Amino acid sequence: MESSSDIVNLIVALATAIPALIAGIVGIVKANHAKEMITVLQQTNTQAVNVNQQITPDTQQRRKEES
Repeated sequence: MESSSDIVNLIVALATAIPALIAGIVGIVKANHAKEMITVLQQTNTQAVNVNQQITPDTQQRRKEES
């Protein structure tokens, strides 16, 4: 049979480890969310660049015609 001090030590160890474990899981979730957001921003930027590349020649042509 374990002594009461062993049980107390076990409870203290668990009380210390569980918040660290939860913080680690939260950190992983946040990192994954940040990674998803970066991917979305990269896709949005790519779309914006593509649209800009389509608009720029039209704008340049219009400016030539106006001048």
